[in-house]
Amino acid sequence: MAAPTNLALDKPASASSSYAGSSYAIEQGNDGKLDTYWNGGNHQAWWQVDLESVSDIDRIVVHNADGPGYHQTFRVTISSDGQQWTDVGGATGTSGTWSFGFDTPDQTARHVRYTTLGDGGCDWATLGELQVIGEAGTTPGAPEPAMLLLTAAALASAALTRRTRG
Repeated sequence: MAAPTNLALDKPASASSSYAGSSYAIEQGNDGKLDTYWNGGNHQAWWQVDLESVSDIDRIVVHNADGPGYHQTFRVTISSDGQQWTDVGGATGTSGTWSFGFDTPDQTARHVRYTTLGDGGCDWATLGELQVIGEAGTTPGAPEPAMLLLTAAALASAALTRRTRG
């Protein structure tokens, strides 16, 4: 069993929108740095990461920062197929740097989405960093490489046996 790790780090990300300028790029939402940000430009913007396989996830952590007097409300959802979404939780961060963690025991997901719902004091929808803590590649029913080799060898043997009988 592999040790839990940040499955979202540098994985492919997409967003509903992105504020103009490279200083708020989509890939900054999971670049491992707490001082870079994605900015969606307005409320109801979403950012999501593709973990590239359905994996066991234990915890989702959202890091962000707001200026004095500002706050941001958001929701986190997960999906195995990118179509059906399950709510994990939400919160409102206020003034300064903040982090929220959401425990996800017995959950699996391939996609994790962060959606901004509102902000007091300004109209920016931002995300500093989203981390997904879990074990990669734990897709139920995925064949192991050794099993694939054994299956291929069995099929080749059956084909040779059929050919020599004929």
